[in-house]
Amino acid sequence: KIKIILIGISGYFQNKNIIMTKKIKYTIAMGIAFMGLSFSLEAADGNPPELMTYQGYLVDGTGAPLGAESPENHDVVFRIWTALESGVKKWSEQQTVTVDKGYFSVLLGEGSQFNSEPYPRLSTVFYGADISERFLGMTVLLGGKGNEISPRLRWVSSPFAFSSSQARQLIDDSGNRNFYKDGAELRLGVGAESTLNIKENGDVNINGKLNVNLPEYGFNITLKNGAKTTNIGARHASHFYFNTDMPDFYFNKPIQVNGRIYSYNQDTILSPSNNSGNDNYLKIYKDKDVIEARTKEFKVTGNSNRTFEIKMNSNTEFLTSNNQFYMNKKLTNVGGFYVDADRGIKNVTGQFGTVQTVGNGKSGYEGYSIDGRYAFMSKDNNEVGIYNDLDNQWILYNKKDSHLVIRNPKTFKDSIVLTSTQSQFK
Repeated sequence: KIKIILIGISGYFQNKNIIMTKKIKYTIAMGIAFMGLSFSLEAADGNPPELMTYQGYLVDGTGAPLGAESPENHDVVFRIWTALESGVKKWSEQQTVTVDKGYFSVLLGEGSQFNSEPYPRLSTVFYGADISERFLGMTVLLGGKGNEISPRLRWVSSPFAFSSSQARQLIDDSGNRNFYKDGAELRLGVGAESTLNIKENGDVNINGKLNVNLPEYGFNITLKNGAKTTNIGARHASHFYFNTDMPDFYFNKPIQVNGRIYSYNQDTILSPSNNSGNDNYLKIYKDKDVIEARTKEFKVTGNSNRTFEIKMNSNTEFLTSNNQFYMNKKLTNVGGFYVDADRGIKNVTGQFGTVQTVGNGKSGYEGYSIDGRYAFMSKDNNEVGIYNDLDNQWILYNKKDSHLVIRNPKTFKDSIVLTSTQSQFK
């Protein structure tokens, strides 16, 4: 029978007695060193080596060290398990261990895969939600066979390893704090100043540009506000889009656009947010060439604050603060032109003439006045003539079916009177 006893364990393992039935009796004194030498030639990189130093001391049943006279080689299989007994085998490798005057030292990770057992990188073995439960098993092969030494050794922490579970900062080679907790904020950066600050209340501040590389069309940046979401992304090759479950987008500053603004498959409406009566907006129809302005007053302000207004009351009013309206083309109006509600000019309804007056004139006469001096006017269907508005005298006066009077322009006395029965010349 062989009794193998493990003594003097420190650092990564708990102290245990290990018993194994064999033909030789060994006492193994083992410890973990934090530095080791590896003679494999590999290119240097920025990652820790995938190696762990493992050392021990072997004696036989009489206490004499193995390899006392000359070094001896033994094949050993090292395994890492998730439990003290049974469990999941996470890693294993085989090494030829050289024992010299009882001492041996190996670098776990420098061996070779044993049969088809799992052999991942060592760093992946100590990762996951169950990493507190890791156990080392050893099997010494004699004649190609062997039984695992029992019990397995549990991996435990070295004192300073505890700081890794509550690390306060990450510092680069230049002394910059790339990742650290500052009061109620978590700060991240690559230089002297942090660029990403995360607060306990959920606020995130970014100092600099935010570049997001979306791998393909349809991928978005999603912002959540309770059950509501807002997506920002490239929908397809034709456009970038904003889409939200909220009632609308709100911008508290002017929006400058270097290009065109389109509505998507619907009418375009420009309206103030407080347009509760839906009576003040500009609407551009998508399916017809129509722009509708729904408002009571449309106002354009030009140079020197000169204005042009269109008012929609009981009548449509065109108003300007300029001295006059100017039109460089003729103006055609079938309905007529009016100076007030009743008086104006329109197309001729009779058989002769160019334009026709409408509405009741002053003093009951309708007609044309030349700058308030002379007037060609009539009264209903009975009287017509030319009137001197300066001296308040008729120059030519005709009363239907009665008589015609032509007056002296100097004395304003009747000079010619024609009636239906006689003519008088004075």
